[in-house]
Amino acid sequence: MSTSRVLRNASLLGVAQAVSMATGFVSTAWLARMLGPEAYGILGFGTAFVSYFALAVVFGTDLYGTREIASSPEKMPALLLRIMGARLILLLLVGVIYIGVISGIDRPRDVIIVMFIQILGLLSAAMTVDFLFQGVQRMGPVAIRQGASALAGMIAVLIVVRDPGDVFAAAAIPFSAMLISAVLLGLYANRRIAPMGFSFQLAGLKDVLVDSAPILLAGLMSLVFLNVDVVMLGFLRSAEEVGIYVGMGRLFVLSMFVGQIVSAAFAPALAAAASDPDEKRATYYRHIRIIVFIGTPVCAGIIAFPDWVIKVVFGEQFIAGAPILALLVMAAMLSYACMAPLTALVAWRDQTAQMVILSIVAAANVVLNLWLIPVHGGIGAAIATLAAQLVMLVLLIYRVMSKFGLFGFLPAAGAILCGGAAFAAARGAISALELGDDVYAVWILPFLMVVAGTGLYMVLTYAVGVVRRADLTALIYLARNRGAKQQELTDGE
Repeated sequence: MSTSRVLRNASLLGVAQAVSMATGFVSTAWLARMLGPEAYGILGFGTAFVSYFALAVVFGTDLYGTREIASSPEKMPALLLRIMGARLILLLLVGVIYIGVISGIDRPRDVIIVMFIQILGLLSAAMTVDFLFQGVQRMGPVAIRQGASALAGMIAVLIVVRDPGDVFAAAAIPFSAMLISAVLLGLYANRRIAPMGFSFQLAGLKDVLVDSAPILLAGLMSLVFLNVDVVMLGFLRSAEEVGIYVGMGRLFVLSMFVGQIVSAAFAPALAAAASDPDEKRATYYRHIRIIVFIGTPVCAGIIAFPDWVIKVVFGEQFIAGAPILALLVMAAMLSYACMAPLTALVAWRDQTAQMVILSIVAAANVVLNLWLIPVHGGIGAAIATLAAQLVMLVLLIYRVMSKFGLFGFLPAAGAILCGGAAFAAARGAISALELGDDVYAVWILPFLMVVAGTGLYMVLTYAVGVVRRADLTALIYLARNRGAKQQELTDGE
């Protein structure tokens, strides 16, 4: 496959991801403002709850299908039939279990209705065939599906959702958009890639499920870490408190978006350097320096001005979430520090250790949430997330040091200290001023202080040598050539 095509695929997926993030941000802000904390909490709880069942329907067959089709294209038609057959069986089984569970739980009527509506999420998960196009390295249709689905969902939300009474429509819109786009992509695949259908041969189904099970486990551990707090809050606290926490959780996820892009750019370079100890060390340390350097001002700015961020995104109704947001973004800062070792373990074929670490962290998060939520509610859930993220960082550092003899976190600590100092100064400057409640004091000045804090942070980090000009040049190179690098690695295996 030509390098130009690889780069085109990477660019298309990048654009689709950017569109999805932007439209998701707008939809989140609009839904929170229109529905209010209580209805938004019902929606967030239902979405978090159904995600576990959707994961069981897919059962890791998306990543499994991509891998198998890419390595053995001649087996694609038969493999597609087996995967879709397995998904249909899982959809029926999981769907029955899901309906039984939500029929039996003791939740308010509106919550139950929202959860029934969100069974659309199980259907869309079963129908999505992105793996087929990813396996044959035709990312254009996937990018169009993802971007169009997100854009259509946002437009529908902006038109339909106007008040808390529209919570049922808000529950149906995103999954309906995903389902329609999945069906359309499936019809396109049937014409252009391979005939769609179902195979129920026992041996083929067993192979698919057995080979996909480890992927399912990895996805489950990540999902537990990300969603278990919302599910537990939904059972233990009021819908309003859940809504406030869900809103802060959305900002927590968005604050890590830049880091995920950077890690994706570094992954091929880390894999390529695996056989050269000096290059491995240099690439890993550079990854740590860059990713923490980029993530620190994002997180420090939110921690310093959580009230302003909440007002801008969600409005005054969610202002009680300020301490929750500050704690979650502290966890996001630790997550930035975790991204380099997490990426390295996969790139250096130590994914079993990664799986063990994720399992330990998921279990710790569940235990902490069970302990803290009943007493402290959303604050307790945020503390649990922060503590679990700290456990993950410690375990990852230990694994990389013991297995590969690498550390490299001193510059990261320097970046965090510089960020803390810069934004503490910005926050202190506002506190020292006697301000009123006018537009300038409430909206404009905090933004200017965020800009000033970022500028001061850049000066401090440059002065102490936290990041180097060569690091940024390397990042630009990696971003432009990651697709080509990944193809070189694939061709070489």
